[in-house]
Amino acid sequence: MEMNSIPSKLDVAADIAGPIREDDGDGQLLAISEMSELFSVTLRTLRFYEEKGLLNPVRRGARRFYRGRDVSRMRVILQAKKIGLTLAEVRGVSQALTSMLETEAA
Repeated sequence: MEMNSIPSKLDVAADIAGPIREDDGDGQLLAISEMSELFSVTLRTLRFYEEKGLLNPVRRGARRFYRGRDVSRMRVILQAKKIGLTLAEVRGVSQALTSMLETEAA
């Protein structure tokens, strides 16, 4: 391809990231299988992100349930991975967004 030529095809991915929002109070929870299906990731991936402190599902016995905040965090995680951030960098972005929300709420 020449330097000044226009590419004939661009890979465009939808922007799935959005703000990390507080739960909207409706109490709706997603089971781990629903979260997995929603984001097309494995159950192990969700458990791994929890292990690394990126997601914080509600635990009821041995079962995991995800709140709206976890759904928003997962959007940020996947978008950050798309642009090549490491998990440590993703954690930093997530913490910064959470801190910003807490500051705005105060």
